[in-house]
Amino acid sequence: MFIIWGWRAVMEVLGLGLFHCPTCQQDREYRHVRPRRWFTLFFVPVIPLQRLEPFVECTTCKGTYREAVLEIPTTEQLEHQLGLATRAALAHVVASAGSTPRATEEAIRRIGAAPGVGTYDEARLLVDIAAFTDRATAQRYVATAARHLSPAGREDFARRLLGLAEAWGPDGAPVTDPPIDALAAALELSPAHLAGIRQHASTGSTGSTDGAA
Repeated sequence: MFIIWGWRAVMEVLGLGLFHCPTCQQDREYRHVRPRRWFTLFFVPVIPLQRLEPFVECTTCKGTYREAVLEIPTTEQLEHQLGLATRAALAHVVASAGSTPRATEEAIRRIGAAPGVGTYDEARLLVDIAAFTDRATAQRYVATAARHLSPAGREDFARRLLGLAEAWGPDGAPVTDPPIDALAAALELSPAHLAGIRQHASTGSTGSTDGAA
């Protein structure tokens, strides 16, 4: 009689969900699994052996990734983060420079047009102004979104800030500079980089607006 023995890995499913697949470059369903080696007898697992490193598997392309891939936000999560960052940044500029009818109207227009915001009006702006008057709070929201933005996306975000500053007119530029400089730092844009974006904006050259990571 022959005895057939060997080893095989059995997958324990730790969780299911939606993630941003690096291979598909889209949001996909995943399996979070932890393999464990078993000693098999006649192809039947009978003795559990060591546990192996957990990993994440895309159910579409079958690619496997380290667990850290789950820290990358999905498209919906990224849009939500970007929407919060836009609200925080522009409301902070309005709070710092002082609200005027034109500035209020421009802030509502720019915030409402940003990804991940949706319906936006003066009542919501007033709530955001109260919430994001503190500069460190506004910077924190901007920095969170900036981690997942491409360089072009960060520049586009800065252009929104600079566009809002125009609502105060030429004489208002010095008032809006400090908050914009601070928020640009949260975007990881140097003063020289911000100056270049400002120069391009003033000459009407906008460049790329791709904000994806």
